[in-house]
Amino acid sequence: MALSPEEMDKAAAEAEAELKLMSQHVTVPMARWWQQNYMKTGHKRLGRILVAHAKAMATTNQTDWAEDDRVNAMMEDKGDV
Repeated sequence: MALSPEEMDKAAAEAEAELKLMSQHVTVPMARWWQQNYMKTGHKRLGRILVAHAKAMATTNQTDWAEDDRVNAMMEDKGDV
C-alpha cells in the first residue's frame, strides 16, 4: 500500500507528536545515536536496524531489558565508550 506524500507528511507529524510525549531518557540517547551514525550509515539503514531491533524485542518486557550499567559495561568492553 503506497501512501501519498500528504499521507506520509501527516504520519510524520503524528510520529513527531508521539516522540515528543516520550521520556527524554529514551529519546535523547536514540536521537544522539541517530545523529552520530546517519552520515556514515544513512537514514534508511539506521531505520532498518531500529525496526529489526523492535521486532526482536517485540515479545519482551521491561524486566527483560538490559539496565544502563550492563549496557555501558558491554560498550566499554567493545571500546565504544
